[in-house]
Amino acid sequence: MDRLAEGGVRPEDVTLLERAADGVEIVIPAHFAGVGAAEVRREGGRFAIERWAGAD
Repeated sequence: MDRLAEGGVRPEDVTLLERAADGVEIVIPAHFAGVGAAEVRREGGRFAIERWAGAD
């Protein structure tokens, strides 16, 4: 499972990941060109990619 929040995360990034994990938003990472958007979930005190949206 991909880890999204491991060390050195800015507070605004955590807010974005929290909103995504709560089902309000999806994340479209700019540094993974062509992959698409990610659905995020909480995994303990961290965040993980649930699935890549549009990858099914």
